[in-house]
Amino acid sequence: MTSQFDFSASDWNVVASTPVLVGLAVAKAEDSGYFGSKKETRTLDSNMAANGDESAARSLIDQAVTTQTSPEVEAAMALPAAALADAAVAACAELTEILGANAEYKEAQGYKSWVLNVANEVAEAAKEDGVRVSPGEAALIDRVREALSLTPAD
Repeated sequence: MTSQFDFSASDWNVVASTPVLVGLAVAKAEDSGYFGSKKETRTLDSNMAANGDESAARSLIDQAVTTQTSPEVEAAMALPAAALADAAVAACAELTEILGANAEYKEAQGYKSWVLNVANEVAEAAKEDGVRVSPGEAALIDRVREALSLTPAD
């Protein structure tokens, strides 16, 4: 079973902060208004607290969500939406490489699927212009999926 001790400190920081960056990027992808933004933020928080499903990555997810990522989150929140989206996608690509080198295959796939689920849950939390997942959110989720090397069925 893979643990945070199988990663360098900088690699673990990427593993732990990527889900938060992805969730924030999706939340900022389209303007949901004040209440919609609050719903998306609460969804991100609750999804992180729920720690994913009972996948092979459960232990890795549990460790990641208890890791302090405040400096990364604060820096990300200051970015404009497009820059945050690019940073989140880059983090996903780096995460894919890191997990491939340090985690068991099933754990890596489970963790990446959980990160994608975070993105989907945040996107579905509030409507933008009357639609549950806006075109901007959908486009970002597609970029995240590609950077995580996941297929649409994952």
